[in-house]
Amino acid sequence: MPTRLAPRQTWVELTQSKLKERQATGAAAPTEEEEGSSIAPGGGLLASLLGGGKKAASGQNKAESALSEAMLAPKPMSASYVEMYLPFSSSPSLVEKYIATSGLVRLGLLFQDLDTLAGACSYQHVLGAQPREGDSSNPVYIVTASVDRLDMLEPLRPELDYRLCGQVIYTGSSSLEVLVTVDQIESTASKAPGEYPKTVKTCLTGRFTMAARNALTRRAQKIPPLMLNTEAERALFAVGEELKARKREHSLASLERVPPTQAESALLHQQYLEDEVAFAQQAGKEVAKLTTKSDAQISVGFEPVPASSTVLTSSAHMHPSHRNVHAKVFGGFLMRHAYELAWMCAALFKGGSSSTSSTATSEQHPPSAPASGAVPVQFLALDTLSFHAPVEIGAMLTLTARVDYSEHRGGANAGDESLADAAGEDINGDGHAEDVAAVSVLAEVTNIATGETTRTNTFRFSFALASFNGNGQGSGLGSMLGKDSAIRRRRVSPRSYAEAMEWIDGRRRIAAGREVRRGLR
Repeated sequence: MPTRLAPRQTWVELTQSKLKERQATGAAAPTEEEEGSSIAPGGGLLASLLGGGKKAASGQNKAESALSEAMLAPKPMSASYVEMYLPFSSSPSLVEKYIATSGLVRLGLLFQDLDTLAGACSYQHVLGAQPREGDSSNPVYIVTASVDRLDMLEPLRPELDYRLCGQVIYTGSSSLEVLVTVDQIESTASKAPGEYPKTVKTCLTGRFTMAARNALTRRAQKIPPLMLNTEAERALFAVGEELKARKREHSLASLERVPPTQAESALLHQQYLEDEVAFAQQAGKEVAKLTTKSDAQISVGFEPVPASSTVLTSSAHMHPSHRNVHAKVFGGFLMRHAYELAWMCAALFKGGSSSTSSTATSEQHPPSAPASGAVPVQFLALDTLSFHAPVEIGAMLTLTARVDYSEHRGGANAGDESLADAAGEDINGDGHAEDVAAVSVLAEVTNIATGETTRTNTFRFSFALASFNGNGQGSGLGSMLGKDSAIRRRRVSPRSYAEAMEWIDGRRRIAAGREVRRGLR
């Protein structure tokens, strides 16, 4: 587990301290009617403390009285700050847990930690303390409503130390937006106890939207607003407002509401014609020449792959060990498994190396990581996702991953230059752009007793893929494969209208993510 260096007073401990304060000031004890059951969520003695001792007459009143007026007072942004440490340089056991086969940090576990971090920041703002698992007296519970973005700016390496930090930057009436970052820090091994390590650079940034619910009514719970004391805090709050408005605009422009633009339709049609020629050439059939590109250019440019053939599926039974403090499967667990399936889907699509040998150095692959069989697929971003329904313990979770869109560096499409394939993305700062791919993961939950299946959410990831240099050898990420490796240049091909819409959506997400990371780097 990461080292945690933030206030960790539980809700029960906080309540007990308030009881002592009440007794010290001579406040009257709650009546038997007010006290009720001491184990009922939001009721009894705790309800009298938090809600002024008034018994709610309706579900709405209970929702309003779950927190006292004092606890709904504005709180400073800094009060929600929480941080975790990953001291890899001084903890071999932590490295062993977090290292991936690529020799980098295992991001699925990191995403799980970031979800926990966002929840901790939210509880810190709303309650001023963290809930204890199984504590039924907590009047409020907080869930992950959505992950608005996670963007990788720098690969995470297991020989370095990192700090995960987050704080609430925006609040609505019952929702909170939490900004999280992963920063590389100075080695903690050389620091004296209590000495705060300095930040070297930010490697990952993201935003979580959390929702507060009343434990009794399950309805939206009013939360404390933010108190903005500095210009920096006011700027962060303004960013939160702007992002909320932008998210609403993107929703209105979604392909589920609005058809593709004329330019996007033309680009899709151009790809369709090219793919038909390429598929026919693969089958050894004669085809009519295109007016925009010659058959020779198409045949050597890429290998078309139907989107349906990239599908990868995983199923798992949800056990009690996967639960959060509210006895549901927590969002971080879902993020971790969705990411790992998406990574495998992207790796299989790229095809990796045709040889099991590798000339990668020990610096690229630390001794604790296997150096052979490395597949150069690197995470770029997790786009907006919403958790539509909770995943119950005992249910069957099915994840289905598919490559929706792929883009090659230096590619070009005829027609409008604004629609030409971008020159990939330079993720290492070495001047070499990588191919990229958009992968979606559909999460579905099946009630084993009834057989009923429902969709919970869809994850959308972006990955960088190994690509060629001018001599056909691997460069950039591709240099991790050996000199004898053959890197396959493949392009996903939508074969139905639904796949075509996902192709356009994936293209939009890749372009939007590239602009976000350019602004952050």
